[in-house]
Amino acid sequence: MKKYLSIIGALLLFIVGGAGAQIESMDWGFNIDGTTYCYDGLDCTFDIVGFSGGLTGVADLPSTIDTSAIDLIDSDQLIHTGLGTSQITIDTPGAHFVLVYLDLDLGNNAYDENGLDVNSPLFGQSWEIDEPGDGFSGNGTLGTTYFGDLLQFGFVIDGVLDNKVFYDAVEQDGTGQSLGHDGDAAMAMGWDFELAAGERAVINFTVSTKPTSTPAFHLKQSDADGTNNVYLYSTIDISDSQAPVDNDDDGFPADADCNDNDAAINPGVAEQCDGIDNDCDGDIDEGFDADGDSYTTCGGDCDDGDDTVKPDSDEVCDGADNNCDGTIDEGYDTDGDGYTTCNGDCNDNAPDINPGVVVGVYGSAMCSDTIDNNCDGLIDSSN
Repeated sequence: MKKYLSIIGALLLFIVGGAGAQIESMDWGFNIDGTTYCYDGLDCTFDIVGFSGGLTGVADLPSTIDTSAIDLIDSDQLIHTGLGTSQITIDTPGAHFVLVYLDLDLGNNAYDENGLDVNSPLFGQSWEIDEPGDGFSGNGTLGTTYFGDLLQFGFVIDGVLDNKVFYDAVEQDGTGQSLGHDGDAAMAMGWDFELAAGERAVINFTVSTKPTSTPAFHLKQSDADGTNNVYLYSTIDISDSQAPVDNDDDGFPADADCNDNDAAINPGVAEQCDGIDNDCDGDIDEGFDADGDSYTTCGGDCDDGDDTVKPDSDEVCDGADNNCDGTIDEGYDTDGDGYTTCNGDCNDNAPDINPGVVVGVYGSAMCSDTIDNNCDGLIDSSN
C-alpha cells in the first residue's frame, strides 16, 4: 500500500480536548512521500528528537509540516497536551502518500486503553490502531503484552498501515477488531492520492474529544471506563494550486478585473462620473446621464436636463450653448459686433448696426441716415 507520491498537499492535524480530560502527548511521527520525521521509536533513530544528528524538536520539522498551533511533546521535557493543529502542504504533481501517527495517553493508566474504527474509510485512506509497546512480545497472545508494529515505526518508514485494530490481544478475523485485555493504544491515519500539474492537496487530520458531526470514517481511542475519548478523522481536498494574478492587490483577480493595474477599479467599487468603467460592468458612467442623451456632465453635457443640448448637437441661434463648447450662438454673429440675429441684430453684416448702438439726438448724423442703427424697429429715432 506504500506509495511515494508527488503532491501539493496540506496535512492538518487538529486536536481538541474536553474539560478535565487527562490527555498527554507521548509520541508522534510523520511520513511524507517516504521521508520520516519521528519524536521517538526504535527504527526511526536517524531522526529521533535528542539523538545525534536528529531533530532537536518540532522546530526542526520542514516548512511543509506546520506544528505551530499544536502542543506536541517536544524536547523541552515539559508536559504537552497534544491538542492543537498541524498542517502539511505539498504541491508537486504525481503520486503521494502522507501519514500521521499519534500516541496520546488518556488517563492515569496509559496501559488501560482500547481502540475502535467506525464506518468505512474513503478511497485512498488507510489507518491503524496498535500497541505502541512496553514489555515483551507475546505475538498477539490473548492477555499477553504485545509489542505492536507502531512502536517499531515500520509503518512510518514504509508508509504501510494495515487497517486493523491490534493491541494486547489476538487479532479478530473479519472485522479487524481485537477484543481482550486493554493495552496502550495509539492511532495512525494516512492518504494515498495523485495530483495533476497545478493541483494542491489539503488533508485535514482531526483528533477531537468529540466525534465528527457527519457519519464519516473515524478512529476512537478510549480509556477503560470511557471517561476520556479522542477521535481521529480526516478529509482531503484537491484543488487548483495556481494563485490567481492580482497585480493591484485589490482582491479581484486579473480575469475579473477590467484594470488590474489600478486598485480603484474593480467589480467591488461604485461607479464614478469620470469617463471610466470603475465597476467593470462594461458600461461607462452609468447613472450619470439624466436626460438619456448618451452624454454625462463629466462627459461634456452642459445641460443634463435637456437631451437636445450635448456636445454633438448643432449650434442654433437661440441664446443657448447647444453644443456645449462654452460659446453661445457661435456662427451667428457674422459682423462680429457681439450681437446675433436671434438676440436683436437687425443687420448682421454691419458691425455698427446692433442693439448696443447709441444713435444720439435729433439732428445728429445717425438721426438723419434713414437707417435703424440701434435695431429698435424705428428709423432715425433718438436714444
